[in-house]
Amino acid sequence: MAHSTHTVFGGTLFLSLLVGLSACTNQPKMTDTSATPKVAAFDVSTMDTTVNPCDDFDRFANGTWKDRNPVPSTESRWGAFTILAKENLEVKVKGIIDTLLGEPEAPKGSTAQLVGDFFRSYMDTAKIEELGTTPLQPFMERIDAVGDMKAYAALAGEYARIGASNFIGLYADADMHNSRMNILYSVQDGLSLGERSYYEKTDSAMVHIRAEFVQHVDKLFSLAGLPEKEPGKAILDLETGLAKLQLTNVERRDPDIFTKIPVADYVKLAPEFDLAGLLKAVQVAPDTLLLENRAYVQKASAYLAAQPLPLLKTWMKWQLLDTYANTLNKTIADENFRFRGTVMSGTKEQKTRELRALRATDNLLGEPVGKLYAEKFFPPSSRKKVEDMIENVRAVYGEHIKTLAWMSAATKEKALEKLAAFTTKIGYPDTWKDYSMVDIRPDALLRNTMNLIEWRSNDNLQRVGKPVDPKEWGMTPQTVNAYYNPSLNEVVFPAGILQPPFFNPDADDAINYGGIIAVIGHELTHGFDDQGAKFDGQGNLVNWWTDADKANFDSLAQRMIAYYDALEVEPGVHVKGALTVGENIADLGGVTLAYGALVRSLQGKPEPAKIDGYNWKQRFFLGWAQVWRANITDAARRRLVEVDPHSPAHFRINAVLGQFKPFEQAWCPDGKGAMLVPDSERVVIW
Repeated sequence: MAHSTHTVFGGTLFLSLLVGLSACTNQPKMTDTSATPKVAAFDVSTMDTTVNPCDDFDRFANGTWKDRNPVPSTESRWGAFTILAKENLEVKVKGIIDTLLGEPEAPKGSTAQLVGDFFRSYMDTAKIEELGTTPLQPFMERIDAVGDMKAYAALAGEYARIGASNFIGLYADADMHNSRMNILYSVQDGLSLGERSYYEKTDSAMVHIRAEFVQHVDKLFSLAGLPEKEPGKAILDLETGLAKLQLTNVERRDPDIFTKIPVADYVKLAPEFDLAGLLKAVQVAPDTLLLENRAYVQKASAYLAAQPLPLLKTWMKWQLLDTYANTLNKTIADENFRFRGTVMSGTKEQKTRELRALRATDNLLGEPVGKLYAEKFFPPSSRKKVEDMIENVRAVYGEHIKTLAWMSAATKEKALEKLAAFTTKIGYPDTWKDYSMVDIRPDALLRNTMNLIEWRSNDNLQRVGKPVDPKEWGMTPQTVNAYYNPSLNEVVFPAGILQPPFFNPDADDAINYGGIIAVIGHELTHGFDDQGAKFDGQGNLVNWWTDADKANFDSLAQRMIAYYDALEVEPGVHVKGALTVGENIADLGGVTLAYGALVRSLQGKPEPAKIDGYNWKQRFFLGWAQVWRANITDAARRRLVEVDPHSPAHFRINAVLGQFKPFEQAWCPDGKGAMLVPDSERVVIW
C-alpha cells in the first residue's frame, strides 16, 4: 500500500483504511471518582533466575510469568499489550458503554443512542436468529442479476464502499510527493487469506489452511442458503491465480514502487475490465492517482475478464458473506470463528456474546467511545509528562546523529532538520468527528455494521483532492499502541498505552525508561528506518541522503536483515528479516535512545540504589523485557511470521538486547552468552 503508518505492536496500520469514527452531540459527562491502584514496577516473582540471562533474557526475566500465564482459550496471544487492551475494553470501555445503555431515550444521533443501539443490536440474538441471512438477500440478488462484465465492475465498485473486496483497493491518503494534499491510491487486494504466501507455500501448515479454507467457504455458502455448489475450490483456484500476479509483502514495503498516473491512463490499463465504471460506482472522480503496481492492474484485470462470469459472481458473493459473517445467525458466526479464529490463529474458544459486542462497538464506534474514555481516564496533566519524555528522547537522538561515524555532515544536517520537525499527538484528538447522521437501530446488526462501514468509506474517499487534516488520528484514545506517520512526520501516543507496564508513575525511572521511553524511541526511529528514511521532514518522498551515506545505511539494514533471517521461530520457519527490518531497526533504536536518555537523566545525580537486588542498568532491561513478555499459539505464531512486520515478541527481547553492548555490560560482564553478538558483528545504526 502507500507509505505506512508504523505501529509499535501488531500489524502495520494504514490511516486511510482505519480512520477514526465520530463523536456526537449530547455527550454524557463521565467523571472518574475511583483512585488509581498502585502497580508494582517489576514483579521479581515473574522471573526464572535459574536461567542464564545472557543465554535467554526473555526466559530469565519472564519465565515464571510465562509458565503461569498460558494463552487463554479465547485468545491467540497473551502478553502485556493484550492484557492491557483486555482491561481497557472489558473494564473501562464496558463501564462507559454500560453508562450509555442507561439512557434508553437518548436523542437520535447522540453518542448514547449510537453506541447504545449498536450494542443492543449485537446482543439481540433473538432478532438475529429470526432474520437469518435475509438482510443479505437483496445484495445477493443484485449479484445474481449481473449480466455482463460492465455491470460486474460497477457493482464491485459499489460493494467496495461497504467493505467487500475486489481485485483492487482504492482509498485516500496523503500524497507522498505532496504531503499536504490527499490523493487516491490504487493497490492490490482480493485475497481472502490475506497474503500471497498462503497460496504458494507447500509446507503442511499452509496445505492444511488451504484445505480448511475450501471447506469453510463451502459450509458458509450452504449455511447462507446460497445455491452455488462446491464454491470453495473454485474461489481458492481463482485467488491462487490472482495471488501469483501480486507483489509480496516484502516488495510492498518500498514506497518508491508507487507511480503517479492520470486516471485517463489508469483506466486504459484494463481494456477488458471497466475501471471507469468501477471508479464511478466508488464515487471518486480524481484526475490522477498513485498506482502501486501497473503490471498488476494490467494482468489481473485481464485475468478476471477471462474468467466465467458465474465464477466472478460467486467470488463477489463470497467477499460479501465473508465481510458480514459475524453479523448473521449463530451457525454462520460460529463457522466463521472456527476458520478465522481457530484454524488461522489457534484460538480455541469464541468469546462470550457480550465481549464480542464490546469489541465490535469499540471497533466501529471507537472515537465517540474514546472521547468519553479520554475524559474519564486521561487527565490533561498527563500530556505534559509525555511531552517532556519525548523532548528528552529527541535531544538524545540529536546527540547520537551528530556523532555517527557512518554519516557525512551534509546528511546529518538533513537528519537533524527532520528530527526537529517531528510533531506529536498525545492522549486523544483535539477535535472529534460528527457521526450523528448515521442510522443505527437496536434491532438491525447487519445494516448497522454496513452503515458504519459505508460512513467510514465516505469519510475517507471524500478527502481526495483536499488538504490533509493535520489533526486526524489513526487510532482511538483507548488503543494500546502507538504509531509514526511519515506523511505528517508525527509520533502519536494514545492514552491507552500510557499506563502500566508501559508508563507507571509509581515505578523507578529505569523501569519506565525501558518501557514507555523505549516505545517513544521506537516511534521516533521509524522516521529513520528503511521506509521512513525515504521521507523528508515535511513528509514528502524526497531523497535527502548523499549516495555514500545511503549506501552505508542500506548496508547496515542488510546486516539487520541477515541477522533476523537466521532466527528460527519453529523448525524450518524463520523470521522474515526483509519484512521486519523496519520494526527491528526501530526496536534497536528505541532501546538505544531510551538507555541514552536514562544515562543523560542521571548525570550529576547520586547513583540510584539497587531495587530487588538489581541496579538501575539491569532494571532498564527488565523494563524492556516486561513490556514484550508474551505467550502465543503455534498457529498464530506461524501466521504472524507470514504477515506481521514485527518480529515475534521473544526476539524483540533477545535479538535486540543481544545486539546492544550496554546489555552485555550490565548482565554479562564476562562477555559470554548464547544471545550475545560479538563486537565485530554488532549493528549500530542510530
